[in-house]
Amino acid sequence: MKFVNRPRRLRLWQLLLGTELVQFPLTPAAYFYHRSLHDRIGGYAEDLSYAMDLDFVLRAVQTATVHYVDETWGNFWLSPECKTVAAGVTRVGIAERDAVYRHFRLDLPPLTRWLVATAFEATQTKLFDMLLFISRRPDLALHRLGHHLRRVCRLRPRGPE
Repeated sequence: MKFVNRPRRLRLWQLLLGTELVQFPLTPAAYFYHRSLHDRIGGYAEDLSYAMDLDFVLRAVQTATVHYVDETWGNFWLSPECKTVAAGVTRVGIAERDAVYRHFRLDLPPLTRWLVATAFEATQTKLFDMLLFISRRPDLALHRLGHHLRRVCRLRPRGPE
């Protein structure tokens, strides 16, 4: 699948909404920063296996002045075997990501923390997945609905005519 990752919303509270609602800078190749940023916030958290870049970016946006540049300067291959994909499908990756999100939500004011956590949790439901699918592929969603209705109507016993 080919897509362009253009994460324009780069405030802490926006990124904490999760990748289902806000694009996240998927790879360190997508952002440039001066080495002094590491002096201020430290390096990548080596104790994390899947969420080290998430942790780094969430620390960085709290300290650095972030500027979005609407230009394409490179690309990368998001293969099914890469850690970015694995983080979203493995229990360990999902648990690590969620723990990082919970940790950084503590830095938010209470009302913002509650709103962000509520929005994030809503994106983790089957209903949200279904609505997202319908919004992205209405043609396929209608096709599947029609197939389901035809199957259900055939299975329904006929009453007396």
